[in-house]
Amino acid sequence: MSYRPTLSKEAILNYVGAASFQKGENYASHRAISQGKLKSNVLKAVCQGHTFDPYSVEAILSEKGVHESYCSCPVGAGGKCKHVAALLLTWQDHPDEFIEWDVIRNHLKSYDSPTLLELIDLLEDKIKDSPQLIQSFQHNLQHLHSPQLAKYFKRIEEAFQVAKSPRYRADAGGIAEISFALEKVRVDVENIESLNPIDEKIRVYQAIIQQILAYLDEHRDYWGSLAEEIKACVFSLDQALTQVSEDKNLRHKIFRILFSLIEEQTYRDDPIAAEEAKKVILQHISAEERAKVVSWVDAVRVNQEGEEESPLIEDFLIDLQKDQLNPEVYLFSKQAIRSTSLYVGWIDGVSLPNDFYSF
Repeated sequence: MSYRPTLSKEAILNYVGAASFQKGENYASHRAISQGKLKSNVLKAVCQGHTFDPYSVEAILSEKGVHESYCSCPVGAGGKCKHVAALLLTWQDHPDEFIEWDVIRNHLKSYDSPTLLELIDLLEDKIKDSPQLIQSFQHNLQHLHSPQLAKYFKRIEEAFQVAKSPRYRADAGGIAEISFALEKVRVDVENIESLNPIDEKIRVYQAIIQQILAYLDEHRDYWGSLAEEIKACVFSLDQALTQVSEDKNLRHKIFRILFSLIEEQTYRDDPIAAEEAKKVILQHISAEERAKVVSWVDAVRVNQEGEEESPLIEDFLIDLQKDQLNPEVYLFSKQAIRSTSLYVGWIDGVSLPNDFYSF
């Protein structure tokens, strides 16, 4: 076995800082790190963050600890974000889950040409069996260097530059400045003219939400200005769903963006339009899509096993299964999560048991 550098939790804490360490522990405990590999002294992996697409994280290790690190998230340029912390903590707790590329390379060197060609053919067959993977790859390649998207992404990034100034204060004025800049981007994007304007709009709305959530990792939204901007993006995604009724891939992407708000809300105190996202999903979802979203909910519940159940997640799951429940069971289930008064009279003609109000 090749050399495997080690890290202590104290070294990780000293490197990333207390705030990132605490959040990274949460990510690591929920197994957000995947596809881990070790090449020489470089750790690489992906970390599932706020969005459907995970972030790329890496860290260069040395005998003294962490020499350097990087994350593709909006606030990860310094390499000391919560995603890097999750990478380092996962390596510290589960090093055997990281593939050693040096070992694999040494194995490959011992293979003859026919064996290597057989391996390549096997990989090709795997890709052929995943047409959605090919389509996703082609789609991302097509838009990777879109000039229009690059322009809007840059404006979104610039909206948060003010927060990096030493003079910045996260008060009503500072947050209002960010919100106003994001609002202008969102309004301007409605005038995008390209081969697939709906798709590009969705990506811009996603980027706005993603950047806001990253900002809220470090600041509070006391006045709710950024939450209102997320709501506006949710409303725009609601409108987009009516225009992509036949495009399964785009609908899946929109539902995943909306669900990320619901999932993220379980870890946050300030509202981030999770209730609005839930309503949009329930309004547009088909039976086939419903089964997929239920699987996402189940995955969250498994990750949170042993912790206190999230009322938001449980309430959403009941709503997703509403058509499979009789009215009495549905109402009883809703009542167990929040006040019965919100739901009495919601379904006409339901004959409730005499002790319904005795909870």
